[in-house]
Amino acid sequence: MSLFLPMRRTEVLLLLQDRAKAALDYYNTENSTSYPIQWSNVKFKTPADGGAYVRFKVNFGTTANKLTSTTSNQAGVCIVKVNTPLGGGEFPALGILDAFENHFDNLTWPEYSVKINGFAGGQEAAAEGEYWTQRAFIYFDYTKKGIQPNG
Repeated sequence: MSLFLPMRRTEVLLLLQDRAKAALDYYNTENSTSYPIQWSNVKFKTPADGGAYVRFKVNFGTTANKLTSTTSNQAGVCIVKVNTPLGGGEFPALGILDAFENHFDNLTWPEYSVKINGFAGGQEAAAEGEYWTQRAFIYFDYTKKGIQPNG
């Protein structure tokens, strides 16, 4: 991983969100759908028709490994939660997760010092209310500016 362009958490968040949007846009185009994304800390109303949607959340780790006096390495995880209508079963949700895996798996942005370390899809499947939910976890690390874990 490059030490030349360390990033702030906001920059990493925007980069990951942009990739998530590209994954869902690809799925929507291929399947003639228009599922929305629920971003963290942004107001969102579930589809009135009970249609599918995706929740995308980024959790940054709390431990930073000091690399130099001004940079550190930090890990995090993106949580992708796909909500599809309960009557449709798990296959639509798995199809959406496949699009995310294809857009994130083994991805590296060396110019931005961000690397995807792994993708665990199809985790924690269950019925929740009127939805079938399926989760995936995208593990990443990045070189950040400063050595404090929350900055």
